[in-house]
Amino acid sequence: MNDCKFQTTRKKGSWILTMWQKILDLSVYQKITVMLVICLSGYVVIGAYGLFSIRQVENTLKDVLRHESFLPRIGYALMDESARLLVLEREYMDGKIGPGIYLEKARPLVVSMKASVEKLRPYASEIEHSGAWLAEPVFMVQDHGPLIASFVGWAVKKLELIDASLSAFEGDKDPSRARERVKEELARLEGFRAGTGRFMIRVSMMNSSHLEGIISAIDYHSLGLVLAVGAVMLILTVLSYLWGKFIVYPLRQMAQRLREVRQGMGEEANACTAIYTVPVIGNDEIGQVGQAANELILQIRNLCMFRRTIEGDESTEDVYMRLAEIFKNRLGLKSFVIYELDPDSNQMKVEYAWPDEITKELPEGHEPWKCRAVRTGAVVSSLDQPGICKVFAWPDALTHFCLPMSVGGEITGVVEFLFPFVDSQERQDQMRAAIREANQFIMEALPILKAKRLAQTLEALATKDSLTGLYNRRYLEVYLDKLVSGIIRRGTGMCILMCDMDYFKKVNDEYGHDAGDMVLKQLAGILKGLVRESDLVVRFGGEEFLLLLTDCDPDHGEMVAEKLRAGVEDAYFRIPGGRIRKTVSIGVSRFPSDSEAVWECIKFADVALYRAKNQGRNQVVLFEKEMWEGDNY
Repeated sequence: MNDCKFQTTRKKGSWILTMWQKILDLSVYQKITVMLVICLSGYVVIGAYGLFSIRQVENTLKDVLRHESFLPRIGYALMDESARLLVLEREYMDGKIGPGIYLEKARPLVVSMKASVEKLRPYASEIEHSGAWLAEPVFMVQDHGPLIASFVGWAVKKLELIDASLSAFEGDKDPSRARERVKEELARLEGFRAGTGRFMIRVSMMNSSHLEGIISAIDYHSLGLVLAVGAVMLILTVLSYLWGKFIVYPLRQMAQRLREVRQGMGEEANACTAIYTVPVIGNDEIGQVGQAANELILQIRNLCMFRRTIEGDESTEDVYMRLAEIFKNRLGLKSFVIYELDPDSNQMKVEYAWPDEITKELPEGHEPWKCRAVRTGAVVSSLDQPGICKVFAWPDALTHFCLPMSVGGEITGVVEFLFPFVDSQERQDQMRAAIREANQFIMEALPILKAKRLAQTLEALATKDSLTGLYNRRYLEVYLDKLVSGIIRRGTGMCILMCDMDYFKKVNDEYGHDAGDMVLKQLAGILKGLVRESDLVVRFGGEEFLLLLTDCDPDHGEMVAEKLRAGVEDAYFRIPGGRIRKTVSIGVSRFPSDSEAVWECIKFADVALYRAKNQGRNQVVLFEKEMWEGDNY
């Protein structure tokens, strides 16, 4: 098979065509891998940039939540507690509560306010010394540090004065002096509350500036992410298209050639003789598919040629011979046996065996039901199940595969392949592959075998006597000219014996026609058993039998005729209810001694037979020329 290699015409120095060919030479797996790597790289870039942006925004938001929620929470707490303290002081000034209740409720509020202010001290120190990075562009809250530190110092002083005023109020016994102290404290507290409010306004203004920066940073990263995603997706789209084209292009070329192959093989004239191949582009997976397609096309062509050849063969024996040649020479199967199921004898008969030496060790015939392949219609192998077949002749020496030959659900035979014991997995795979290919040829031959077997059956029905199984007179008319031509070509002779059973009508009259048929069948068996296989025994009509002894001396015919007469005389013929003895009369002529016309010699043998009848029966008479005086036989 000729491989069609795709070749690209390159101009000298054309690096583009060189790169193109290198890309085409990449395997499909490599092409897909490269495309996946590029896609994954793009996704990694997008993911990394997106993760980086998310982390930046997340860190920024954390800082904002930390700095911009903590300060308002402390500030609002101070504003609330100072408002409550102002209410207490006004109630005291208005005389709604006494000094005891005032002190009882004011002291915890002052302590709580001092605690809140103290929470700002380490926070301010942390910001002032380390800073807090919000995002890119860089926004820092270090400017919060001095503001908070200043506020803390101022608030501590104010709260210490308020606390000292409360302590003095507690120890002051003069009510008017106590009211003066509360009045002073009220003024300080209003100043503290106003200062805290201004602090909160400053913090809010700074936070608003920071939030604007954060929004700008988020917009910046969002725009970058969108651009990165767009660029990567564009690159991946272009590369996917090109890579897909690299993969699809060879497949398209292959599909086009396969259509040409299908159209060419559809033409009867070219179905088996034309050679079609699929273009193989490199050694990648697609090239391997093309190679496999070419092998399949070659196999189809071989099967087609085999089928056309065996269709022209004359007999099933010729078909079996061609199958054997395929097994031996093409598939390397060195030992096998072809069995055919004989419907007449209901026996498995050997049609072909290779090598010839194994024939003598095979059983002469066995019942089909004993064969597992025939009984089940399935492949039987001792490789998988040793000892599976009970009728296999060499269970301790060989491994066997038995393939049933089945046509239309009917088992017509079995092909048995023989192998030495196999202990290598590689050898087992080779053996199974050869068996599979052999089975393809067997399946191709089965319809032809069935047709030829049917033709042989029809021919047998037309040329064989249904009662005795011997050839009839019609077969003699067809075959006699060929037989005579061979004798003349070889320069030999033929003896013609016309045999008739004496008083056969008496058997039919006394015992019935069924008994007469039984006697004729037994007589045919005796005659056929006492001559050579090369000799021809024909039921000439009624109880007359014609025997043609080919390639023999003139004196040989009279000797064989006497042997036949004696054999019949000594035989017992079984009939319903017992057995009888019968005799025959035989007339003998010689070709070409008596006549060069073979049908005239047959007539002379018939004349000699009637002479034997007239002389008392149960005898052999050799034709003499004086027995026939006419000119027309």
